[in-house]
Amino acid sequence: EAMAQAGCIRISFGIDSIHRETLKIMRRTFIPLETIRERVACCRKNGILTYSFYIIGLPGETAASTLDMIQFARELDTTAASFFMATPFPGTRLERWAREHQAIRTQDPLHLSSYVPSMRNETMDTGEIQRLHALAVSRWAEGRRDRKPGRTTIHENRNRKSGVETHG
Repeated sequence: EAMAQAGCIRISFGIDSIHRETLKIMRRTFIPLETIRERVACCRKNGILTYSFYIIGLPGETAASTLDMIQFARELDTTAASFFMATPFPGTRLERWAREHQAIRTQDPLHLSSYVPSMRNETMDTGEIQRLHALAVSRWAEGRRDRKPGRTTIHENRNRKSGVETHG
């Protein structure tokens, strides 16, 4: 609430993965899913836009766990969501892991992009990661189109309060 009163209009949540073991491998902190839900709901209640970010193909992830993450993203219903493919950028912990596991599929720096599959993990090859990435993007977008009637985005709420007409 204090952040909204101070003028904060958007908060980004770098969720990366919803699986404790994956985050442990990457040495990242696991935040319970209920805590994430509560924080997003608090932002929404206070008129703050919410963005979430997810990475597909991290070590420890499977096709099934990725589908769980996609479902969580849909249910979380942030204002925007971005899905990236795990990318072993030079000098990162992920690059070290990928080298140790011979998981890097491209050495070409032009293809080191979070939108181009460049590594596999223990259970998914680059084709599966790319397929799941496309599925994540399309399912999240479907969820936005299927938004409950009467539920509006923050922009629509703010515009309505200021008298600006919106269509969408």
